[in-house]
Parts: sequence; C-alpha cells; structure tokens
Amino acid sequence: MSVTRFADDRALSEATLTSVVDPRRRAVLAALQGEQTVVDRRDLAAKVAAVENDAAPAAVEADAVDDVLLTLHHVHLPKLDDAGYLTYDTEENEIEPRTADVGEPPLLAEF
Repeated sequence: MSVTRFADDRALSEATLTSVVDPRRRAVLAALQGEQTVVDRRDLAAKVAAVENDAAPAAVEADAVDDVLLTLHHVHLPKLDDAGYLTYDTEENEIEPRTADVGEPPLLAEF
C-alpha cells in the first residue's frame, strides 16, 4: 500500500487520498459530518445533490437526486467504505458514518 508522508509527520494511505479526490465524495463526507446514526442512502443523495446544486434538499429535482443516488451506490459509497470512512449496507440501503472516538478528528480534518 502506498503511503504519502507530510512534513508534520502525518501519513495518508493511497485509499484515503483517492477517497477524497472526487468532489462528490467530499460532499458525502461533508453531509455526514456530525451524523451519529445510520443514514438512508436516498436522504444522503438528496443532501449531496443539494450541495452540488447550491439549493435546499427539498428544492432539488428528483432526477438530480436519482443521478446522485446511482453514482453513490455504484462508485462513491464503496470507495468510502473501503477507505474506512463509513460502512455501506447495500442490502438495507443505509450508510453508517465512522463515528469519531474521543479525541479523534472529524472525517474531513485530515485535509
């Protein structure tokens, strides 16, 4: 596994770096900030679509949410699951965000 080291002794794996290179995956992580419970995949897709369209989730067209939902399921959620940012249950269509242990930085704090 490839590891990138920074001057301040942080080390990030290739999986971690590739998981946040895509803007949609960063939007997923931002939407999950502060979540302590399981999140429905469609609700998450609505939040991500809202961020991408600079709108309230209720104002986003259903087609836009469906497009996000499709890519979340097939591409982005599996990558974030592999990198350890969340657990994606494809059977139940639920996402469980990684909850920070006491003293652990939030999901996006590594960047």
